[in-house]
Amino acid sequence: MTVNRGIFSAITEQEHKTSVKNFRLLLLRLKRSQQITKEQYNDFTANLAQIAYIYGLPKIHKPDVPLRPIISYHLSPAYTLSKFLSNFLTPLLQSPPWEYTIANSPSFVSYITSLTPPPRSIMVSFDVTSLYLSLAHPLIINSLRTFLENAPLLDTLTAETVVELTSICLGMSTFRFDTQFFKQTKGSPMGSPPLNRGG
Repeated sequence: MTVNRGIFSAITEQEHKTSVKNFRLLLLRLKRSQQITKEQYNDFTANLAQIAYIYGLPKIHKPDVPLRPIISYHLSPAYTLSKFLSNFLTPLLQSPPWEYTIANSPSFVSYITSLTPPPRSIMVSFDVTSLYLSLAHPLIINSLRTFLENAPLLDTLTAETVVELTSICLGMSTFRFDTQFFKQTKGSPMGSPPLNRGG
């Protein structure tokens, strides 16, 4: 499997360690300013010694059977924080205009069986190539900030704290491939919870 260098950039092990250090320092600042609790800080920093790894799943329905890159994110430093943000953002997506969003294939089937389309209707479907890998990080952050301006926030987190925590997750998308370290510079990793549900 070839790592796409337009989306992933090679970094040194020391650069990865520096990212982890900055990750901890930022969380420590949020804890000291009481934007996150001590328990959350401990949860979010539990996997700092780990690093994600990448593997590929074959797309058997496509010519030449290309591999879909999947980052095994569940033991990576930012996984717990990502999961927290995913659970935090999901309830905010239940109100308009998100009520018109189809969550998955079963929901879509359930929805269309209740419809009576006009005669000679044609259903059209569009597929986005490399959806999670095509989103620039500034676009993700700016879109999230705009959305949160009009969203009813939960708990004690401010909109800017949620944006800052999401930025951490995107910045911590580092992994090892063979003996080389890489950082994802575009999009959200396939196999991680942070924005795959909420973005």
